[in-house]
Amino acid sequence: MGFAPSVVDKAIEENVQDHQQLKTEESFDDGLSRKSTNDLTANHNVKEEPDAGNNVNDEKKASLLKMDFSLAEVDFALNRLGKDAVVGQLMDFIFVARMARNISHEHSSDEAIFGIIEKMLQLFEMGFTENEISTAFEICGSEASPQELADSIFDPKAHKNRPPKRKLKDEVAEDTSSPISRTRPEAKKRNSSSAGGRMTAWQKMVDELGGLEDDRKPIAMSMPTNPSRTLTGMVAKPPYFLYGNAMSSSHTSWVSITQFMHSIHPEFVNTETYSALSRIEGYVHNLPTGDRFIISPRGPLSIQEAIPHTKKWWPVWDNRKQLIDINTETSRISHFCERLERVSDPPPEQRRELIQQLQDKNLVWVGRNKLSPLEPEQIEVIMGYPLHHTRVAGFGAERLKSLKQAFQTDTLGYHLSVLKKLYPEGLTVMSCFDGIGGAEVALHRLGIRLKGMVSVEANEIKRKIVKRWWESSGQTGELVQVESIHKLKSSNLEELVKKFHGFDLIVGQNSYCSEDSSVMSGFDFSMFAEFVRVLQRVRSIR
Repeated sequence: MGFAPSVVDKAIEENVQDHQQLKTEESFDDGLSRKSTNDLTANHNVKEEPDAGNNVNDEKKASLLKMDFSLAEVDFALNRLGKDAVVGQLMDFIFVARMARNISHEHSSDEAIFGIIEKMLQLFEMGFTENEISTAFEICGSEASPQELADSIFDPKAHKNRPPKRKLKDEVAEDTSSPISRTRPEAKKRNSSSAGGRMTAWQKMVDELGGLEDDRKPIAMSMPTNPSRTLTGMVAKPPYFLYGNAMSSSHTSWVSITQFMHSIHPEFVNTETYSALSRIEGYVHNLPTGDRFIISPRGPLSIQEAIPHTKKWWPVWDNRKQLIDINTETSRISHFCERLERVSDPPPEQRRELIQQLQDKNLVWVGRNKLSPLEPEQIEVIMGYPLHHTRVAGFGAERLKSLKQAFQTDTLGYHLSVLKKLYPEGLTVMSCFDGIGGAEVALHRLGIRLKGMVSVEANEIKRKIVKRWWESSGQTGELVQVESIHKLKSSNLEELVKKFHGFDLIVGQNSYCSEDSSVMSGFDFSMFAEFVRVLQRVRSIR
């Protein structure tokens, strides 16, 4: 969650005073039907943001109030965390307080509620998600220790026969029957003995491959694929904005995103319509939906189109057409591929299972009975980026991680294509958590001139990738790179708006800035809150 230890300690040590009963909005229907959602002024109680010279706490309070938090919630968080807490930490604390009130008994004392908050903060610091923590409290009860709660998350089977001590209020039903629910099927274990009672060499390697780590997580979302576009008032007016997530996010994460993006439902799309990658990407935006068009020339729509020189080596029984994701674990797979070369074709009954494993690990045929992981250059083509776009990232695994976290530009470009007619002379863009520059690459491929670009990205290597692309792609506008979104205070934003005469498009995506490069970080709510702050401020500057 991003809390500094000192902030957590301070929150734990202080007593709860004036704690208000908080309600949890855990579903789109409950959370979004309370009021009219499309008028920015009416729906979010917009107040003038203080000038840059005013007290920092006043600016934070104004930002939080615009997000539809109550004054009591905001004051409670500010009092407990202090003036040094950033907006994202304050939002996190408010949500934890809501969860604690939701889990506790109605007659619980303030001390008991704050005890729950303390446990939740510790579990969040361990890296558990909101859903995991809520389920742990449901199974173990609010009196359980943090260690017991953590154990129930790590080993739910050991706790499944334990009677629940308390049923959470306002549970969210994870509707996995949704048309866009995409949970990766696990390969079924079967009797793999040969007629002589021995496991075949093929089956041994299939089992070995299945045991390798898979850095992807199943996706289970219950969101509309074709949200109605009935935006009115200030929400529908420029500057336009788009917040996208190219990685899997939970239902609860999308509820939070929608709540703070003017209650606009996300638009989900499968990238297989536009590329050789099959992955769900979600966008929350106020862009028009008419007059969209596909980037031309369009990228490859199948693996064979992306790497045509390998087509002759594909066996007829391997019917894969597209990647289902980008696998970044390659070291042990290379060893497996070397062993595979010495084995003959698999028996028919094992082919289906093998195909599933090859699909999970992004292995392609590069010779007779010879497999190899896709190279970063091949992934760049599939993702819609120029060849060698990520070369400055160094080793293959690091390049693959950068591409995995990026937008598929043919897919993003389809949604941004409406801007070409609206801005025939070009536009100015601010991109928060810009990554490897998916937004600007997509706009460039659409033939839209970038008159000015503010790229906010914490990762130095990714900033180098964007700068190199900007210089090599013949851009005539000005590129401003910002290394931290925290540097975009009100005064800085006003200067940038003045410098570029306003922004026509503000783009954001999930921040992937884990210090451990081996970790594929999930949804970062604190950084999302910073994006919302920047978006609101830029849209309010006249």
